[in-house]
Amino acid sequence: MTVGAAAHPALSPGQLLAPETHPPKALLEMAGAPLVPPPPDRSALVLIDFQMEYATGTLALPGVGATLDEMARHPELARAEGVPVALVVHHGRPDGGLFDPDGEFAVIAGQVAPAPGEPVITKTMPNAFASTRLDAQLKEFERGELIIAGSMIHMCVSSSARAFSELGYRATVVADDLHNLATPLIRYETGDYAKVGELCPCGRGLRVLSRILGRTRNMVTLPGGEKAWPLPYWLRELLATVPVRQIQFIQLSLDEIAVKLAVERDLTELEEDGLRKLFLRRLGHPSKLRFICVDDIPRSAGGKYEDFVSEI
Repeated sequence: MTVGAAAHPALSPGQLLAPETHPPKALLEMAGAPLVPPPPDRSALVLIDFQMEYATGTLALPGVGATLDEMARHPELARAEGVPVALVVHHGRPDGGLFDPDGEFAVIAGQVAPAPGEPVITKTMPNAFASTRLDAQLKEFERGELIIAGSMIHMCVSSSARAFSELGYRATVVADDLHNLATPLIRYETGDYAKVGELCPCGRGLRVLSRILGRTRNMVTLPGGEKAWPLPYWLRELLATVPVRQIQFIQLSLDEIAVKLAVERDLTELEEDGLRKLFLRRLGHPSKLRFICVDDIPRSAGGKYEDFVSEI
């Protein structure tokens, strides 16, 4: 679920927001809960769904090889400290689909394979406790504090972490191994750009994101190969001065861009010329602009309206 933190060189410092001086507090912080990882002598490590389905299967994740290599450190450290380790694996239906228990992709990745004697718990739902013996196993460990590491933050990790808390465990999630598939809630991907803010006051050494700058897929490609976001953040202020409800830029080729406008009335030549000059000045390249007036600009199949679409 990571969002790249580098600011793109096409953006000038004046377009970036300054770090928040008073970042919002987490609910746990408001409740006075401890925000530091638990000590080893009270902890158990639970590894969730580090399976080949996410490495080489249908759900293969970008960069998962490096993630698994990094993840291997955690069970090694746990074993060295005497922290018990439990592995949870997901099984689907035995029909050749996702996580087929009889197939090669349900197998645990070699980097985090269980040591002799470590329990492997099978689940069929996102929640690692649902109809499994995980709770009984943790009671055998006699550890009330859990460290969770897993592949899917928006599914199995988050649902399991909430269940841990509901059953009276205190759960800490390892942040450096998390991934996320496209969902309506989280629409950004690894490689997208964000403005890094100040350190999170939770004390874990991670920085907050003060602003999402844009998606790589929404960047215009210039003839020289450079990329930039074509829309300044103050464009909507300009749209308040002209009778345009929506505006969408579609890059058709390296030197041609269609400008789709949902308008209340036809634009005057002066208004159209102003929009053209604004966009070309922001783009920094004399592209050919083709204005298309429409009644409405439909959203994508996922329900998302995008200001800029690249077709190259």
